[in-house]
Amino acid sequence: MEFKLIKFDKLLNELKHNRPLEENLSKIIRDIEIEFDFQSLGIYLKIPSENVFRLKISRNISYTFTKTHIFSHNDELIKELHKFRLLDYKENKKFKFEKDYAHLLIMPIYFKKELLGFIFMDKKEGFFSDKEISKLRMFASIISLIIKIFVQQNEIEQLTENDEVTGLYTHRAFLARAEYLFSQVIRYHRDLTMVILKIDNYPNLIRLYGNEKTDTLMKKIADILKDDLRYTDIIGRIYTDTFAILMPESPPAKVISAIKRLNTHIMSLPEMKHNKIGWGISGRHDKISDIQEFLHITEEAAFESTRKNEKDNINVVSEKKP
Repeated sequence: MEFKLIKFDKLLNELKHNRPLEENLSKIIRDIEIEFDFQSLGIYLKIPSENVFRLKISRNISYTFTKTHIFSHNDELIKELHKFRLLDYKENKKFKFEKDYAHLLIMPIYFKKELLGFIFMDKKEGFFSDKEISKLRMFASIISLIIKIFVQQNEIEQLTENDEVTGLYTHRAFLARAEYLFSQVIRYHRDLTMVILKIDNYPNLIRLYGNEKTDTLMKKIADILKDDLRYTDIIGRIYTDTFAILMPESPPAKVISAIKRLNTHIMSLPEMKHNKIGWGISGRHDKISDIQEFLHITEEAAFESTRKNEKDNINVVSEKKP
């Protein structure tokens, strides 16, 4: 009982501050890491606009799994979770999240019979104790409350935080999330890569296609980014001709192939036949003091890449570059 009272008091006090959902979930995950010995862990959340469940935050789960494993209401797992009870499996029976396990727990996250998502945790060897299962129930309850409060607090704010053409974060909203993520990777010594996509000669697109068709093109580009990147990546349209992407847990060397794929998809759009784009990629290192400097360095790299030949339009910033 002492554990529950202490954790509830601490976490509910945190809810008094209007922080991003990602920050509150990260706090939950750090508490879980202290309390549990697990192999892998993940929190899936429902995305209302898509009516699917995507992996929001995880530990020891690969990029590929995060990107490809999405659940819909027709999936057997989601149907089971709509019974609003703990799913308890041993020795890889029925469901698996990437890794083989000895014990798997899946707990629905819900509020008033509305399924908001779920949390899973597995153990490579041995089994979770009854006490640990009780703790997981408590954490799931707290997460449910956090999500519901977040939704209520942000229903109006989201109208101004999202670019009206693409639905991506605006410059202000992107920076707010980027600053928090930047502070976290410094604190916990994690990888973070910034990517900037610059549309070269944007005014020429307006002259060729007009404002309405150019807006449609920007939405197509945004959709390509959203479809091909991880849900944990932060994407914003920070200027009319510029998109920004923050990729946590990824050094620059590991994102280049993804950027090349995005570049191919975008340049295959008919409207891009007479135009070009430039990419800037930089990884966070100790010489970068804040998110504004990180953004500026990557923007400069993207601008430089627009002046290169089309076959070489990805500019990766080396750590030694000021």
